[in-house]
Amino acid sequence: MDANPRSLKTIFESQCRYLVPLFQRSYVWNETKQWEPLWEDVQAVAERYLNSADHQPHFLGAVVLEQLHNPTGTLDSRQIIDGQQRLTTLQLLIAAARDLAKELGSPTESRFGFLTMNQLVGDQMEELFKVWPTNVDRPHFQQVMQAGSPTQVRILYKAKSDAPSVKHLIPDAYLYFYKQIKQWLNSDGAEARTKRWEVLQNTIYNGLIIVVIDLNLNDNSQVIFETLNARGTPLLAIDLVKNYLLHQAELEHKPIEELHDKYWLPFDANDKFWRQEIRQGRLKRPRIELYLQHYLTLMVGTEVSATNLFVAFRDHVKANKDKDSEIHLAALRHYGDIFKSFYEQPATIREGLFFHRIEVLDTTTVFPFLLHVFDRLSKPQDDDQRRSVLTDLESFLVRRAVCGLTTKNYNKLFLELKQHLESNSVPILTSVREFLLTQKGDSERWPDDEEFYVAWKTEPVYRRFNQSRVRMLLEAIELAMRTGKTESVALPSNLSIEHLLPQGWGQHWPLPDKPDAKEIRESRLHTIGNLTLVTDKLNSTMSNWPWLKKRDYILEHSVLRLNQLFQKTKEWDEDQIIERGKALFEIAKKVWPRSS
Repeated sequence: MDANPRSLKTIFESQCRYLVPLFQRSYVWNETKQWEPLWEDVQAVAERYLNSADHQPHFLGAVVLEQLHNPTGTLDSRQIIDGQQRLTTLQLLIAAARDLAKELGSPTESRFGFLTMNQLVGDQMEELFKVWPTNVDRPHFQQVMQAGSPTQVRILYKAKSDAPSVKHLIPDAYLYFYKQIKQWLNSDGAEARTKRWEVLQNTIYNGLIIVVIDLNLNDNSQVIFETLNARGTPLLAIDLVKNYLLHQAELEHKPIEELHDKYWLPFDANDKFWRQEIRQGRLKRPRIELYLQHYLTLMVGTEVSATNLFVAFRDHVKANKDKDSEIHLAALRHYGDIFKSFYEQPATIREGLFFHRIEVLDTTTVFPFLLHVFDRLSKPQDDDQRRSVLTDLESFLVRRAVCGLTTKNYNKLFLELKQHLESNSVPILTSVREFLLTQKGDSERWPDDEEFYVAWKTEPVYRRFNQSRVRMLLEAIELAMRTGKTESVALPSNLSIEHLLPQGWGQHWPLPDKPDAKEIRESRLHTIGNLTLVTDKLNSTMSNWPWLKKRDYILEHSVLRLNQLFQKTKEWDEDQIIERGKALFEIAKKVWPRSS
């Protein structure tokens, strides 16, 4: 390979095309992390040119290019192995400068134009552009590069005439640089603008340097791509997987554009969903990385480390040499659709309730098994069996959580459950129940009604659980108490947990004259029998009120079935807490049943 420093003039002025391979990710740079630092670099060079004789160029990093074989009569073309985000952003910055020059009547418009557009030599419209992004970005890039002004960009994206953003990264990058360049040009007044235009042109043409690494024919571009992005990079493991599979497809002489559109486009087109960071334990990770981890765990049958996803995927492909790239792409897409459906279930159906409660419990280790279940039970006639499986799994997880049992063995347990399903021919529901009921150790048993009841009655769940988990338990009870005659009203989002016997009980709640009265009160204060749901405003208003005043206020303002039980309750004490705990348990064991 050859490596040489090149100015933007050298890189972009000649008739050339820099192509982003389909197997690379879409455009992801944003204002805070990349556009602003890049503009600060450009501005710093321009200020040096403006105020001193220091014309030292500024290094912007490196790009790796692979020469492509060009048919006679077509433009010189190179594939961008690394650096597509940088080159795309520079094109948007130069286009912003070009369009601003046109608005202000500056002769530099054509000079900037030479760096953004080729002279067409054929009828291929895409040859007009110096940089040609991956499929999902092409319509946006083409629109912005040809729009001619920020006003037209906003019109194309149906945004307000003065909107700073149209909520898409490519046009937003253009709008950002247009604004920054205009402010910088006018910062010394109209008289100094001509000089600043000359300085900005010189900065863009010669003041910004990129090291261009040109690969030779014998260089393995795939290995180089993986090596460059192995450490210290914003690339995700899934980006490496995409690159790897589509590169393999290219080696297999398959139509990679067709494969990309058929199998991978949904991942790129729905990047707001797939790349959204969601919390798992104490960490936040992009959702698509969680999916890849669950997918690999399902495929290989063992737990896969979050820090080793690409290597694990590559090893998985190599271990299945009988499967070509399309089979792996199809599997990723198939299970990806199933995984996405987990987050799209309506809250009013059993599946939606299950996934909400699993999210609250932060128990996503069950997801590889769920991918398997939803794959096997995907037909309408499977609905009842699938929902029964979810009920059993939810009961298993909720009962263990209430009983304070460990979650550390869940990865292994659910993989063993999947293997159990595959090793016998009985219906899946029967197999799931059989497996869960035969587990006996503390790390895997399904608590029976007696163990569940003792924990339900005595565990200080308010202190042991976070509030979202306590709220989930109480909301589940509330929903179960409703009948066909109850109005179908969604639970409000502003419900908070209220201690019926308040935590600050000293003023209005005297202790009974009994031995160990304080210890008994403290032991029951945070149990489920003493907790209910009210709105935030109702909660803060009642504070530490005495019982009858609190009861009447709750009955006046709350419509929850959970609170209607207090109508005939004339006093509230430690015994009432136990009795209410018993009553709620009778509902809880129906919500989370255990087969015998």
